[in-house]
Amino acid sequence: MEKLVIEVEQLNEGPIDIEFELPVKAFDLDEDQEYRFVDPISGSLKAQFAGSETVLLSGSIRVVAKSECVKCLEPLEHNLRVPIRVVFLAEPDEDDKARFDRLHDDDKLYYDHGVIHPTEQLREELMMALPELPQCPPEDQEGCIRRQQALIEASNKSGQSAKDDDAAANPFAAQLAKVRREMEEKKQG
Repeated sequence: MEKLVIEVEQLNEGPIDIEFELPVKAFDLDEDQEYRFVDPISGSLKAQFAGSETVLLSGSIRVVAKSECVKCLEPLEHNLRVPIRVVFLAEPDEDDKARFDRLHDDDKLYYDHGVIHPTEQLREELMMALPELPQCPPEDQEGCIRRQQALIEASNKSGQSAKDDDAAANPFAAQLAKVRREMEEKKQG
């Protein structure tokens, strides 16, 4: 199965239980810049009527996402189980479309021609469940601080090396570097 599709007509016979495993690519997550997702994304969903033409999709999806700590750049792995509860309404007929457009019902989800394609909504729920700023777990805060300090020190050393290279290429920069060194020596001495 490469796509998740729900035929609304099948719900007339009762709720439908859906178990799925889909590649990351099916959710358009294969090129995310911040997270790398591990195949497959799986889930357990139940689709059922919650009114005459309203469909409730509930359950959960499971995903493993990899990122780096924003403080120390340590690799992190996020094992997520994202709860899902999404409502789909029948697409309004032509007479009602003008009324719906006036009401700006952009936050409502519709199905068209008796078919629900929930992948985009599942993707949105998954993305909202991910940490906005991934960080090391609380039990590793001391290690995170040490790694962060090491990164800062390495950055300062490479920054000084770059400044020295710039100074050699530019006489004004060389003079400025000399004045800065003299000021540092006076502070220390």
